[in-house]
Amino acid sequence: MDAVETYERDFVPALFTHWADRVVARAGLQAGMSLVDVACGTGIVARRAAEQLGPGASVVGIDREPAMVEHARGIAAGIDWRVGDAHELPFADASFDRVTCGFGLMFFGDRVRALAEMRRVVRPGGVVAVSVWDDLERNRCFATLAELLDREVGVAAGDLLRSPFSLGSTDELDHLLRAAGFQAVQIATEAGIARFPSIRHWVETEIHGWVGLCVDVEPTATERIVAAAERELASFVNDGDAFVLPVRAHLATADLS
Repeated sequence: MDAVETYERDFVPALFTHWADRVVARAGLQAGMSLVDVACGTGIVARRAAEQLGPGASVVGIDREPAMVEHARGIAAGIDWRVGDAHELPFADASFDRVTCGFGLMFFGDRVRALAEMRRVVRPGGVVAVSVWDDLERNRCFATLAELLDREVGVAAGDLLRSPFSLGSTDELDHLLRAAGFQAVQIATEAGIARFPSIRHWVETEIHGWVGLCVDVEPTATERIVAAAERELASFVNDGDAFVLPVRAHLATADLS
């Protein structure tokens, strides 16, 4: 199974669906609105938005990775899926009532430019809703896994796991939004959970669905990491053997009102 299928099969239900609903709620959708989801991945935010807006809704999902877009198209053909760069969105000014970006901002090479593009394509009175992870230190299980990757594979592997948490500062997030031209900015930090069948399943998903794409992780190293994680994170395993880990994220909204 390739990384895109792993992402949709494992990460989306365990982690991202919960937060997609929160991003959509922050966007404040109303019937008849149009929306573009930037860095859509396999499309969970766009799909949840389309469900809320109802049949015939004008929803676009755009991502730079063709494989992600193709997978999204296979799940929800009624949404307009596009391959494109967040730094140069292929839409006219003021094209959408709402813009969303779920956990994509931290991966953009020029974050201010990408946010400025989101601002450009949203209509006056519209809203941009963005989610990013809180600091790694406040996402304990991921911090533990990063340290295990450092020890068993190398710092490059640990740093790959740290990269999604690179916008954990609310001050930095606020600065980026204002530098992109937004004035009305609100940021809320919220707690949630992720649920995996087991610690092993979580570790293997993180390695095969993310870290292993860029760094070679030997099977023996994976086994050592699993064993250590099972010892260090045992308190997060419930009576049904599911691994339920706490996660924290920032939800930012900015509008042009």
